[in-house]
Amino acid sequence: MMNNVVLNPVLTKVSVTGRNKKGLSFSFLTNENVNLGDLVEININNKAFSFEICEMEISGSNLLCHCREYGYFAEFLSYHYSGMGISLFDIQHLDVSFICDKDKIKQLNDASSWT
Repeated sequence: MMNNVVLNPVLTKVSVTGRNKKGLSFSFLTNENVNLGDLVEININNKAFSFEICEMEISGSNLLCHCREYGYFAEFLSYHYSGMGISLFDIQHLDVSFICDKDKIKQLNDASSWT
């Protein structure tokens, strides 16, 4: 059974990385029970983009989680926000949920892979 937890994480850093701005990474604080390898899903205009939690560290009573994605998500953001003057930091106002089911993670990653 899929474990889907809707959170209100505090995003601490959002940046576009890599050549041609084709990658995106961000960090967030949460007090939820999350693990390395859990998937963070961000929804923009009913499109879902997934990130794997690749690093975590303790920050006070919270976990500081770092996520990274390369490919389509950053391309979509660049296209979606081009000419609108909207900062990538505006994604902190979007819904973020964690998907912990490993089969669902694989399915989402396969569906969103950049080729």
